[in-house]
This record gives sequence, C-alpha cells and structure tokens, in this order.
Amino acid sequence: MPRFPSVALLCLLAAFTAAALNAQSNAPAGKTTTTASTSKNASDPSERVVIKVGNTSITQAQFEVLYGDFRKANQGGPVQKLQSVAENYAGALMLSQKAVAQGLDKDPEIVRQLELNRIQILSTAQYDRLEDQAKPSSQEIESYYNSHLNEFDQVDIRRLFVYKLTPNSNGHGVPPQEAKARAEEIRKVLASGGDAKALIAGTKDALDADPMTFKRGELPGNMARAFDMKVGEWSEIADTPEALAMFVVVKKDRLTLAHATPTIEKKLQEQKLRGEMEALKKATGVWMDEQYFAGPVSASNGAVPTPSEGKRTQEKE
Repeated sequence: MPRFPSVALLCLLAAFTAAALNAQSNAPAGKTTTTASTSKNASDPSERVVIKVGNTSITQAQFEVLYGDFRKANQGGPVQKLQSVAENYAGALMLSQKAVAQGLDKDPEIVRQLELNRIQILSTAQYDRLEDQAKPSSQEIESYYNSHLNEFDQVDIRRLFVYKLTPNSNGHGVPPQEAKARAEEIRKVLASGGDAKALIAGTKDALDADPMTFKRGELPGNMARAFDMKVGEWSEIADTPEALAMFVVVKKDRLTLAHATPTIEKKLQEQKLRGEMEALKKATGVWMDEQYFAGPVSASNGAVPTPSEGKRTQEKE
C-alpha cells in the first residue's frame, strides 16, 4: 500500500502539479508530454528524468527544487529522505491525474477549493513582498535607537522573599505577622550594608533569588521602579498574598545599538507593514457588511482565515 503525502506536502506541491497536469491535458491525443527534454545527457540535472507518472516526467533539477521547498516548509521537523518525498509526490501526481481524467477538476466544489488555494498562494506571495519592502534601513534603525534610548535600558535586580503560611503553602512559611517582622529585620540589615544570609539560611520560609536581568516593560507593578532607583538601593517591602518581597538594584546598563537592532527592525517593519496594509485596503476599496458580520457565526457564514493570518499561525508553530 503506497504512503500518500500529507496535507502540507500536497499544498506545497500544488502549483507545480497543476502546471504539469495543465500541460498534459492540453497535449494532442496520443502524444507523450514531459516537463523536460528526454536527452541522453543523463549527467545534466535539467534533462535527467528521475520520476515518471503517466505521460508526465520530472527532471532531477525540478525535483531538487521541490525537495528544497519541502525542507524549508518543514524547518525544525524531521527531514524525510529523497525516496520518501519522491514516493509522496508521485502518489499525489498519480491521484491528481486520475482526478482530471474523471473530470473532478470540473466539479464545482473542487473548483471552489482550487480557487481558494490560488487566492491563498497569491496573497501570501504579495504579503511576503510587502513584508520584505517594509524592512527598515540601517539609518532608520539607528535613528529610532537614538530617539528612544530609554526603551533599551535594562536592570539587574536581586529579589528576596519571605513566605507566608497559608492554606496553599504546604506547611512552608511563617504566620503573616511574623513574616512582616522578619522581612523588616532582613531589610534593615541589607539596607545598612550588612549580610542577611544568616537570617535566611537553612530555611524554606525565605528565598534569596539570584540576580536577573530585566528590560523596560518586563517588571510588574512596583518593581518597575527599579529603573528609577540607584544601584545598591533596596526597595520597600511589598505585601502580596503569598509573600513579602523586596529587591535591590544590582546593575543598570543599556543595550547597544547592535544588540537592539533585531528588536527595532521587527518593530519598525511591523509598523510599516500595518501602514501598507491599511493604505492598500483604502486604495482597493475593501468593504464589509458590519451588521451581517456582527452576528453569530453559523455554517452559512463561517469565517475563512486570511492568508496573512495563516502565515502568522505557521510562524508561531
């Protein structure tokens, strides 16, 4: 029993298969159509035939392009061998030839699906072009960096926690009042430059966490104040349901332009791309019936993902 290709592989090879079948269906009756010359020059990849399915032949050069695309589409996943991909492709081509012979390519439902695939491929290609055109120049990146220096500040902080005894603490921690007194004692020692390790050693009721680096926007609540504090300065004690917490600023610095470039490039590219998409919508005249689309989704009005949404889903995966 032959092993047939996955949906992803079928989508990847759809355009090439369609072109081959189109050439075959338009050929005069009784003649063999191939996608390449049947020259005896077997050493030439552009002429060496490596797959034949019915009247369609695939050269080494054509197959290697397909295999390269397949590798890109499955980046990070298991790499299939040439033989496996060839078998999958031959199976897909064989079935699609049979479908054309039986007139399935004229079936209204199949025609609709083919048109959706065509729209998907073309719109993704155009989106990729817009995305490439939206890449900022090195001058734009440097200008943004110099104008938003504060965005690239980062701080190393050391955090200390005194845990409270609660119904969910599994027996660890101390009663809230005792936790407060202990936290104040620890902070007093630390703020005066003393060593408080002895006060938390050998217990699971307190934790002196190793310093960690944070960028602006990554610290929650009052911890964001770390960017306005001095190195060596301890924060006030914060009272949370699970623990009393405090932190000290260990180090403050700023990302260099070189280190900040990937973040800036992505941000500026996204801004440009959004602007291009909005401008294209206005120029094209995109309109939707808001009253209809505000209603509940049903079988008759189910949403179809846009190409760009599908692309973003693939990138996340």
